Amino acid sequence: MNKKDSFVFYGTFLDTIEKLEQAGQQDLAYKVLKAVVDVGIYGEYTGGDPLVESFLPTMQLSIENAAKRYEAASNGGKKSNHSSAFDKDLIIELKLQGMKNADVAQIVGEKSTKGTCSAKTVSRVWNEYLKDMGQSETKVGQIEMSTMDKPGQK
Repeated sequence: MNKKDSFVFYGTFLDTIEKLEQAGQQDLAYKVLKAVVDVGIYGEYTGGDPLVESFLPTMQLSIENAAKRYEAASNGGKKSNHSSAFDKDLIIELKLQGMKNADVAQIVGEKSTKGTCSAKTVSRVWNEYLKDMGQSETKVGQIEMSTMDKPGQK
């Protein structure tokens, strides 16, 4: 387990713990507090108490999201693009089927609760995927062309 020096502790975490204390559940309040600290510092809770674990999903998600934002900021503070609001896997799947950016954008936008998706967003996600795969748009086109049947071949 990697140990972190710090994490974001939200006021809503304290609200939950205080409500447990007010309900006479001091032992449970302490266990939840300890579990939140374990998640924040070590990245996971290993205590195994199902009741404590029932409090953790949203708290853990909040801690992880804050850590991601911190990491992004410490890597130059580059603003994230809006492509993360859309289903990247769907974009890639449709592009692998050979669909045009505008058509992919329309389908992704219709399935998204985030609003419309632009062809530019599709292009950005597709180019990130190609970069991760160590390819370029040109290379992909050459690969597709080389694997296609030539006229007169079966």
